[in-house]
Amino acid sequence: MKKDQFIFIIRGKTGAGKTSLVKKIIENFKFKKITLDDIKKTKEKKENVFEKAGMMANGILKRNHNIIVEEAFLKKNHIKLFFRMIKQIEKYRIQYILLECSEDVAIKRKVNLKPERVQHKYKRKTEKIDSKNELIINTENKNAEEVFNEILKANII
Repeated sequence: MKKDQFIFIIRGKTGAGKTSLVKKIIENFKFKKITLDDIKKTKEKKENVFEKAGMMANGILKRNHNIIVEEAFLKKNHIKLFFRMIKQIEKYRIQYILLECSEDVAIKRKVNLKPERVQHKYKRKTEKIDSKNELIINTENKNAEEVFNEILKANII
């Protein structure tokens, strides 16, 4: 079965460059965006946020759009909750991108957050996905354009 529709998961800790990369991808490709931060603002329970995003994705996919999802997704269980809500998941191409940078770089990038808040977020462990479809990019000394070009070179879009 040819998989024409695409689910693109951009994940990583605060300050790794998820939002900047998503903007760059959307400028160049036709994707509908789902940002879990927007759903979190509705004060849903944490588990419900991932399921609600999955339901939103399911609706977008039904209308034959590709989607890009921006979220930390540090735990594999959160990804499972998201995908549990998508019907006929086997129909879609799924690509993960994990963006990584040091805590110091994240603090410099997130000028709107107190350093203590970023430090707290960096104490959490990022669980790796056991998938050949995960590209890991260190964004330490790269801007969004350079990360975007790295993705293009990997030929995953």
